[in-house]
Amino acid sequence: MEKQHYGGLEVLKLVMSLMVVGIHTNPFASLPMLNALSSNGIFRIAVPVFFVMNGYFLSLERDKFLPWLRRIVVLYLLLSLLFSPLWLDLRSVADCLASIALNLATGWHHLWYLAALILAACLAYLCRAHLRWLLPFSLLLFLGGVALQAVALWNGNTFARSIHGQFDLYRNGFTVALPFLLVGMALRRRDPQERVSWLVLVLVLAVFVAEILLWDRLWGHQTRDLYASLIVVAPVLFLAARQVRMAYRDQMSARIYYFHPIFEMAFKLNGKFGGGKVFLVTAALSVLLAYAIGKLKGMQAAGRLRWVRLIP
Repeated sequence: MEKQHYGGLEVLKLVMSLMVVGIHTNPFASLPMLNALSSNGIFRIAVPVFFVMNGYFLSLERDKFLPWLRRIVVLYLLLSLLFSPLWLDLRSVADCLASIALNLATGWHHLWYLAALILAACLAYLCRAHLRWLLPFSLLLFLGGVALQAVALWNGNTFARSIHGQFDLYRNGFTVALPFLLVGMALRRRDPQERVSWLVLVLVLAVFVAEILLWDRLWGHQTRDLYASLIVVAPVLFLAARQVRMAYRDQMSARIYYFHPIFEMAFKLNGKFGGGKVFLVTAALSVLLAYAIGKLKGMQAAGRLRWVRLIP
């Protein structure tokens, strides 16, 4: 099964990567309601969709899984090293070691996606003979993560206040990556010709928007990652994109995702934490960097610049 045969999915990946840029740069920061619907709402579908894609195309056969896992781990370590000046605590040896352990375990900023993917994929591989039981259990973990997020946003007692803002407690490999990864695997096992109607897509997206508005009414404009309806919206959107046939082959979405914090953090270090201009410049520079990396990799494929193979 070749990903490049699904042009609709390739376009979806590119759109989702730009949504992640939007999450981190808040293009509608000056418009609270619109920001709640976009960066704090609809854009949050991006990473669950990525996990569904990962599950759909991931092979759990030993001779395919282990090389894939090795590549992902090396990529994760290289990207963690690249961004280490932003998370490494050098106040003391103990602080340095603690920051390394914490950030490698949970993933700094956007790299939580890779940390969670590695954990979820390993769990799926180890339990590959029992996936039919692991999937419903993982869905309970997802709902538990949603409930824990609600408690944290409620912030109404000592426990809730203690977990307020602790995103890694409810947005991690167990509560997000594993359920969506397994949903992707379940979709692969079903009829590959299965289709969803555009009416179904519109209806589930409407439910998603309604849930976003409900959370915003209950908890205000606090940062949210999880919505219960995502467990339906993400796979339906994936299926809808999969049935769109086109020749486009994505070359940039992963690089946009991995490298956009270079520009995002440059703005933040200069006191600019969001807005339309920050989003547009960050997105444009990320696209240009992704394109330049692609050109370098083309040169490497031609036998030059062999070191470029280390760049994703």
